[in-house]
Amino acid sequence: MQLIETNFQGLKREFKVILPFHVIQSKIDARIKEICSTLRLPGFRPGKVPMKLVHKRYGSAVRADIITESVQDSTTRILEERQLRPALQPQVHILSGGNTETEEDLAFLLSVEVLPELPIVDLTTLHLERLKAEVDNQSVEDVLAKLARDRNRSSIVTERRLSHIGDLLVVDIQGMVDGRAAPDIARKDFALELGKEHFIPGFDDAIAGARAEDVCHFTLKWPEGTDKAISFVVTVKEVREVITMPVDDALAQSYGLESLDALRHIVWQQIAQGYVARSRARLKRALFDRFATDYTFEVPSGMLETELSAIWQQVTEARDKGELSPDEMAKDEAILKIEYRTMAERRVRLGLLLAEIGRTHNITITQTDVEQALEAGIKGAPPSIRQRMLEQYRHAPSVLESLKVSVFEEKIVDFILATAPITDRIVTVEELFRDDPSDPAEGTEGAAALDGEGQGFQ
Repeated sequence: MQLIETNFQGLKREFKVILPFHVIQSKIDARIKEICSTLRLPGFRPGKVPMKLVHKRYGSAVRADIITESVQDSTTRILEERQLRPALQPQVHILSGGNTETEEDLAFLLSVEVLPELPIVDLTTLHLERLKAEVDNQSVEDVLAKLARDRNRSSIVTERRLSHIGDLLVVDIQGMVDGRAAPDIARKDFALELGKEHFIPGFDDAIAGARAEDVCHFTLKWPEGTDKAISFVVTVKEVREVITMPVDDALAQSYGLESLDALRHIVWQQIAQGYVARSRARLKRALFDRFATDYTFEVPSGMLETELSAIWQQVTEARDKGELSPDEMAKDEAILKIEYRTMAERRVRLGLLLAEIGRTHNITITQTDVEQALEAGIKGAPPSIRQRMLEQYRHAPSVLESLKVSVFEEKIVDFILATAPITDRIVTVEELFRDDPSDPAEGTEGAAALDGEGQGFQ
């Protein structure tokens, strides 16, 4: 094999590889002999078919197979001998080698973009701060009060008394805008609890005091602050009195528990779990921010473009649906793409760091890890459809691959957080949930790079 390096620029490598004709031909001849030894054709005894005939019938297909195998074997050998770790699948372009009459050598271009030389991360020097909040009694009582409200009942008010704040009105609603019916506003048998402002501002005040069978006519300004107004016709069909559920053992029993103490304990646990999850999310974000600040290196352009393409597709879909923030909707597309390119570069760089930490410390995931993640993912689904959901996920390769990447990332992060020095700081609940990290990169910033590495799963 003759190897000529034709490009060495940044992370890109290109080689011209030449395999002598006689080497390729000898492999073809050997494969033809193998075929001859077992081939059965009418008019010939088994294993006695002439090589010329076999060449004529199968030579082209055999030659194509040998060229493919030779290219693959040569590529593997070059990568191993030069200790190159490809960031993406190497690209091959055949230059010559398809003409047996001229006995030309097999020549091809091998293009590969390699992973950068990654820094060694000393996890013992990270020194992270973990924010923690304690569950207070008021938070528990607030949740219990909400659970009680969810169990409230109502009864029809038989006398034609005036409705008041706290009553539940069953109404039909019709609306007119600029003299035309507004079907988006219309409601039939709409349950409206006065004072909750579940419809539009001012609506509850306009019908408070109405009796059953009353028809109310009033006009309100359009909520968005324009000069348009909505003319309403509201028919009150029922006035119902809300019967509140007290926070006591009966409330707990309505949720399948024996006592209020048991319900209170479960509520406390769930709030505490939410605080722990939030604390970990903040800690993970601090870890990623630290990595992004401390480690800068060139990322493979192929990985960057792949990640940017995936992000930009999501952005385009969100823009078409009007789901981008007003600030982003107002930005020039070129400027917006530059911002998302920065995000994509951060994600790829963090993913490479995480993957290297996983490789260095022999972190792997097992099928059990994936199954547990699947179970956790469908935990909130109704029991009747959980098994069906599991089967659907198991037979969706793209979903499983994405899940493996996520599980691998979380396992690496767990390892880092178990190794790095961490100082706990007690904060208020408000501070724990302040500055909600809504960056799309949050939580899965390393996914593309981890997937590109393709390692860690057993």
